[in-house]
Formats: sequence, structure tokens, C-alpha cells
Amino acid sequence: MKRGIMNRKTIIIAVIIFFAAVFQAFAGYYTIRLKNGKEITVNKYWDDGSKIRFYREGGSVAIAKEDIQIIKKQDGVAPASEPLETDSAAVPEMTENEGEQNITPPPAPAATTQENEQAEIRERLSIIQANIATLQERKKSYLNQKNYAQAAKVDAEQRIEKYRADTYMPSEDRKRSIAGEEQKINAAGIQIQEADRQVSAVEEMIGNQEAIKKSLEDKLQQQ
Repeated sequence: MKRGIMNRKTIIIAVIIFFAAVFQAFAGYYTIRLKNGKEITVNKYWDDGSKIRFYREGGSVAIAKEDIQIIKKQDGVAPASEPLETDSAAVPEMTENEGEQNITPPPAPAATTQENEQAEIRERLSIIQANIATLQERKKSYLNQKNYAQAAKVDAEQRIEKYRADTYMPSEDRKRSIAGEEQKINAAGIQIQEADRQVSAVEEMIGNQEAIKKSLEDKLQQQ
């Protein structure tokens, strides 16, 4: 009787082991392929907003979805997993040890922060200086246009005086010539006004850039 009971227990245990093995074989696992070529095998994972999360080496690991190329479900038993490399795109952002904890990087040393700020100020100063140089060239170009228009206006006025003083010139020709020169004078006057307007606008922009430059230089000296 005892032998029969023992045989039944043995059969039950064997069946349990068999179905456990079958379940393990068909349960499957997942391969997470990262964009850097690394592959990670996990038994399960879950969605966590902009990341996917899974258990690995006794903790909860999060990987940004943007770093993942594809996740494939595999059949069979997951192979032994390798430790995550610290230089990989799959560096864990959170770990779990009797509850999850956020891991925040230590604050940067004050000297390093100050050096970064100074480098940023110098870079902005370089950009401001380039802007001022460009605006100065633009101002010079507008002044040249104004000088050219003023010279054209003076030439037209001198020709009008010449036409009026020429007693041998037919009156109709004199009238037509004077009208043409007066049109040139009017056009030159418009060009002069526009050049003055552009010069004024550029000078205002230069003044703004100079003020920003002065502020940055003062801030750099204070550090």
C-alpha cells in the first residue's frame, strides 16, 4: 500500500516537472535591440511612458524608447543575460533595491560651472563682435550710396545751370534737358533720404549690440 502511494507521488512530481518544463519552453522571452547594436534579453518588460522598463540584476532598469531599434518576442528560454555596460545606450536610469530610488548625478563643481559660464560669455561676445562688424560694413555701404546720390544731384544741378546759360540752345531742347536733370535730382534726393534712414536704423542696431557687449564684458569681469 505504501509503495503504491509512493509511486503515485513520484508520478505527480514527474508530471509537475514535465509541465513546468513545457511552460518554461513556451513562455518565451524578449530581445531588446538598441540603436547602438547592443542586444538585451529579458523575460518581460513594461511600458513606462517615454521609456520601457524591465528587471535586471536585482533591480529595475529603464531605457529611453528613442534608443531602442526593435523589441522581438522569442520562443524558448532566455539565455543568461550579460551585465549592462556603462558606456552603452542602455545605461540604467533607475535601479531598485527594496523599492525604486531615483539616481541623480552629483552637482558639478563650482569651478567647472564658472568656467562653463565664462566660455559661454566669451562665445556670445564673439558673436556680438561679428554682428557689430557686419553692421559697420552695412553702414559704410549705405553711406557710399548716399555719397553717390549726392554727387549725382550736384552734377544734375550743374548741368541745369549750364543749359540755362547756353543762349544758343533751342528753347525746347533747353526745357527738355532741364526737365530730365530735374528728374535725376528728385531721384537722387529719394536715394539720399533712404540712405539716411538705413544709416539711422543700422546705427541703432549697432548701439544695441554695443550695449549687450558692454553688459557681457562687465559680467565677465565680475566672475
